[in-house]
Amino acid sequence: NGIFKILANFAISQARAVVADSPVFIDKVKKLGAKIKTSKIIPYPVDVHKLKPSLKSSGKLKEKFGLDPNNIVILAVGRLVEKKGFRYLLESMENIIKKQKNVRLIIVGDGDLRLTLEELVVRENLKGYVIFAGSKNREEIISYYSLADIFVMPSVADEKGNIDDQPVALLEAMSCGLPIVATNFPGISMTVEHNINGFLVPQKDVNKMEIALMKLILSSELREKMGSKSREISLKKLSIGTIGKEYINLFKKILTK
Repeated sequence: NGIFKILANFAISQARAVVADSPVFIDKVKKLGAKIKTSKIIPYPVDVHKLKPSLKSSGKLKEKFGLDPNNIVILAVGRLVEKKGFRYLLESMENIIKKQKNVRLIIVGDGDLRLTLEELVVRENLKGYVIFAGSKNREEIISYYSLADIFVMPSVADEKGNIDDQPVALLEAMSCGLPIVATNFPGISMTVEHNINGFLVPQKDVNKMEIALMKLILSSELREKMGSKSREISLKKLSIGTIGKEYINLFKKILTK
């Protein structure tokens, strides 16, 4: 869009600094031809005091979805659109369920692809193992993090090149102490440390996603270890106070130039 390009370049040329939550977005701005004076990658903050590990709020959901203590719950959160990559997650679930009948996948969110994904569940013989919970407000979703054993974010680049490279839900899940399986995009790899608090896998790689999920499904010790690391990273790097200091330091830097 030529008009957008002109307006974007003008806005950026007037800015003292440009902030993004992923290096991918800074690169996209540069490709517009914009001259950036100063740039900084700063993740979104998360309320670590509100979003924290808890077992208290998941009881009603277990009853609602007919879950028992033996179920391993994988949680995915996001709009049901192409760039979220839920299609590839469902494809990986087909083999997982063949090996582990006690696994359940809950997808929170709604969108244009819901019917398509529901049809895929039927084709992959996943009915009864996959739950579409629909859209939830901020308060409700905390209960879903409490319910989950594993969080997965299978982001992909869509046909227009759009990606979801630092999803808020991913940061919230980490703050709630969940181990992560996510796509190895630059922004995501800033917060998910491979083999530390989760596993990073190539986009659309169903086999590697399955392998990563199975490692966590089969080991409660690994889930606990990686989940603790997720919480630790959130407290150190992603709290509102920590991210606020990042912005304060940036403001000080550009004001002294």
